[in-house]
Amino acid sequence: MPPKGKRKPKKKIEIKGSRGFVIGDFATVINNFWDEQVLKRFGLEQRAGFVILFLAIVGTGLGLFFGLRQTQKEFMTGEFRIAIASFAETGRDLPDKIGYTVADGLNIRLTDDLKEITVGPKVEIWSPDRVETINGSTPQARAENAEKLAKEIHAHMVIYGVVEETSNGMLVIPEFYLDTEGFHEGSEVIGQYDLGSPFPLPGANNPAWQFDFDRQMRTRSDIISSLAVGLSYFAVHEYDKALEVLQSIETIKGWQDDQGKEVLYALLGFAAGKAEKYDLTETALKRAIEINPDYARPYIGMANLSYILALMPFDQSKNPEDVDVDLLEDCFKYLEKATEAPEKPPLADVETKIHFSRGQCYWLKTYTGQLPDFNLALREFEQVIEAYDDGKNARVRELAGESHARMGLIYNMTGNLPAAAQQYQIAADLLVDIPGRSELYRNRAKELSKITPIP
Repeated sequence: MPPKGKRKPKKKIEIKGSRGFVIGDFATVINNFWDEQVLKRFGLEQRAGFVILFLAIVGTGLGLFFGLRQTQKEFMTGEFRIAIASFAETGRDLPDKIGYTVADGLNIRLTDDLKEITVGPKVEIWSPDRVETINGSTPQARAENAEKLAKEIHAHMVIYGVVEETSNGMLVIPEFYLDTEGFHEGSEVIGQYDLGSPFPLPGANNPAWQFDFDRQMRTRSDIISSLAVGLSYFAVHEYDKALEVLQSIETIKGWQDDQGKEVLYALLGFAAGKAEKYDLTETALKRAIEINPDYARPYIGMANLSYILALMPFDQSKNPEDVDVDLLEDCFKYLEKATEAPEKPPLADVETKIHFSRGQCYWLKTYTGQLPDFNLALREFEQVIEAYDDGKNARVRELAGESHARMGLIYNMTGNLPAAAQQYQIAADLLVDIPGRSELYRNRAKELSKITPIP
C-alpha cells in the first residue's frame, strides 16, 4: 500500500502492436497526453496548441495518404481501347459468379495474346474488375448500354454478353460493340456484333464446363485479339496493315461460317475499300453476303462500291457521259436488298447509311441527265441530317456533315450560291476533327461568300 495521503502513480500505457512502433509510440503519446497529471502542467493556450498540432499531424498524414496513392483513371487513353464487361446472368442455378468468370477468362487470354504483339498501335484493356456488367433483356438494350459505357470511358470496343441457364446446362452468348468515333473514316464498322454464335456448356454440377469453356473461348480470344489489332490499324488509317491482320483471322481454326463469320468479311471489305483495293472489297463483301444473305451491312458496302466504280471513268475524263450507268443501277439494287435484309445490327444506323448512299447515287443519276432535278437526292441527304438531330445521335455526325456538303454542291450547281455557302460552312463545322475535309469545305464556303454573303 502507498503511504497515506500520496496518490498511487498512474501506470503509463505503451501500445506497440503488429502495425509497428510508429503507431504504438503515437498511441502512447496520445494516452499519456490525456493523463490528468500532465494536463495540469499546461495552461489553456498550451492545451489548445497541442490539439491544433495533433490535428495538423493527422491532416498531413491523410493528405500524404491520398496524395501519394495511385489514382485510378476515369477513362481510357490508349491508341485502341478494349473494355471487357462481366457477362450478364440469366437463371437461378448457374455457377457462382459465372458471368465474371467468362469475362475474366477472355480477359486473361486476350491480354496474353496482345503481349506477344510488339508492333502497331498500343492496345489498352480494362478487365471486368473495372467495368460494369452490360445488362439488357434484348440485344438492342445491351447494345445501348454498351454504347453508353463506351462513351463514358472512351472505349473503342466493349466485349460483353449473357450466360443463360438452359435445361441441358448453360448457353454463353458473346457480343461486342464497336464505337469508331474518332476513327473518322470508320463509320461503316460502328455498332453491335456477335462474337461467334452462342455456344452451350455443361450445367453447374458438371465439372467439365470449365474445360468446355476454355476450348470454346480459345478460338474467340484469338479472333478478338486479331480483330482488335486490325481495327487499331484501321483507326490510324493504316489500311494495308489492317487488311493483313484481318486476313490472318481467316486462318484461325475453329471459326465456322455459321458462327458470325460474315462480320469478318464485312470488315475486310470496308478496310479494303479505304485502301482502294476494290477487287478485294468486292470479293470480301460478296463472301459476307454468301455466308448470310440476311445481313444488311455488306449490301450497303456493295452499293458504295458500285457508286465509286461508276464514277471512276468520269473522274478521269470529266465527261458526265462516261459515268457507268449499269454500275450506277447496281447501287440502287444493292440498297434495296439492304433495306429488305432483316438483320440490321442495333445502333449501326443502317437506315441512315442507306439514305446517304442513295442520296449520292441519286445525285450522280441526276448529274448524268437521267433525272430531271436533284430533289430525290436532297430528300435523302435531309433524312440523314434529321437522323443526326442536332447532335442527339452523334454516331452519324460524319454522315450529316458530308450530307450538308453534298447539299452545298447541289445548291452551287443549281445557282443558289448563298445556300451553297451556308451548307459548306455547316459541313466544315461538323467535321472540324477531320482537318482535311473540314478545310476543304471551309474554303469552298469562303470562295462562295466572296460572291454572295452567307445568310
